[in-house]
Amino acid sequence: MRLYWSPSSNLSSAEIIELWENTLASPPSVVACDTETISLNNKSVVGVGIAINSMQGFYVTPDDPDFLRYLTLLQDPRTQVIYHNAPFDLRVLRPHKVQYSNIDDTANLCRLANQPADLETASWFVGLPTEQAKKFMERFKAKTMQDAPPADVGKKCCQDAIATYRLYFYLQKECPEIWSYYRKFDRALIPRLEDINAVGINLHQETLDRLDDFYTGELSFYRTVANNMGFNPGSSQQVGYVLAKRGNYLPLNKSKMHLATDDDTLQKFNDPLIPLILNYRHCQVMKRTFVDKLKMSSRAYTTLAPDAITGRLTSKDMNLQNIPNLSDVGKAVRMRMAFWPDEPETIWTSWDASQIELRVLAHLSDDPTMKEIFASTGGDIHGNTEHALWGTRGPNRLRAKTFNFAMVYGADVQTVADRIHERRISTVSHLMRSWMKAYPVAASWIQTQVEAAQYTGAVESMFGRKMVLPVDRGEKHMNNCAINFPIQCSAGEIWKLVMLELAGLNLIPQTRNQVHDELNFSGAVLPPKDLEDLSPIHVPIEVKQGSNWGMLSDVATPRYQ
Repeated sequence: MRLYWSPSSNLSSAEIIELWENTLASPPSVVACDTETISLNNKSVVGVGIAINSMQGFYVTPDDPDFLRYLTLLQDPRTQVIYHNAPFDLRVLRPHKVQYSNIDDTANLCRLANQPADLETASWFVGLPTEQAKKFMERFKAKTMQDAPPADVGKKCCQDAIATYRLYFYLQKECPEIWSYYRKFDRALIPRLEDINAVGINLHQETLDRLDDFYTGELSFYRTVANNMGFNPGSSQQVGYVLAKRGNYLPLNKSKMHLATDDDTLQKFNDPLIPLILNYRHCQVMKRTFVDKLKMSSRAYTTLAPDAITGRLTSKDMNLQNIPNLSDVGKAVRMRMAFWPDEPETIWTSWDASQIELRVLAHLSDDPTMKEIFASTGGDIHGNTEHALWGTRGPNRLRAKTFNFAMVYGADVQTVADRIHERRISTVSHLMRSWMKAYPVAASWIQTQVEAAQYTGAVESMFGRKMVLPVDRGEKHMNNCAINFPIQCSAGEIWKLVMLELAGLNLIPQTRNQVHDELNFSGAVLPPKDLEDLSPIHVPIEVKQGSNWGMLSDVATPRYQ
């Protein structure tokens, strides 16, 4: 099937055929593309829409004789291709080998401009409102795009592509201040992320089988115990009822309709039944979210994209950033042990940006105590905090680490108490005052950030990314974001610079995953020392290696290439 669509011009059949042939013979220098898939879960392509200008577009389905010829518009690096949410469309089009060296993403541009990043909202700015896929299918009572009328699907796809085309040039004109940053970071990163997304990670099926057996047995055990006590551990309402019946005074959830039974709430109670409930949930998540899905493939794939409000990379489709580094099976096997290097490599390497967010806080606040600690050889900010707050050296370091990050993210006294498992609020208040005395300049910067947020409603990262604060989510959340956004964004920018540098070092082909401040590689990959100084902040890279992602140990000498 082939369909031509324009919001205003009407062409005859002969004119459409002529336009089609001329487009393929002399491709435009700039096009915009949108894909339609069966569903969000099933990314098999239903059709592809390409806007050849701000008024005209074609939609073609895979059964059309000219479909592959049509895709040559997306395969020539001389053609600039614009997508809205490029990582999604690139994954859909991956089997067709489209080029991604010369592409732009209007969703990223919208985020940088602090405008709505969903096309349905952003398209109003360019006079061509589009429709969300879910609403489109509801309008036709369709479960998937294949169930909707093909002509209407084609019109929608063309409309989305033309709106994307217009949005790109609208943002060029109306938001000139974002382009320098965009080209340095997000645009430059698009092809690098697609390289990583496309290759995936080698999976070890024997480990997955062991994990499957373990979680199946654990779930059966917890379910049997709970059923014998008269409740289903997978039902939030039944969990709330049985815990309340046992004398636990649970608060209401946000809807005020039921008792709150989320993990954070339950962890505040001492009922011996709660570990059973939390363990059941943990095993259920690990089995359903990871083991069951990973066993279906020899490789694990994710979609990394810089689409957090801070520009931090997120992991979609399968969130490989959420795989915990915890032992479950006899304290010997963990989920990360299922991720292996590709043969003939026998080594898995992980790089970790050492205490990067606290280093950013030291830089942004110019706190002399923090900067002195980080400048000294072997300086340990968590150890210093432990000694300043508890007077010890070692036994309370983990609590000090938790405390440091809680202060960085603007946690209130109750949240800090929950994180460090301290019941006495007065004690936590005293510890927080001690932290402020230990790092007075950083504490002053935190307070200034909160006060300034009340007037400006926005913050800025180290490299100039401006972020509007979520004022609609309450003052407390906005204040936390005023502290967290510039720190998290700046840390992400430093790590993006590292990832971009990997391309020049020809290390992207070995890169397998990114988990916030961690990069993972197939092979024995050591970082060049100058990677630690790509920004004004010196960030040491800690290197660990092992036979797989879950079996890592610190690398001795040589530390660098």
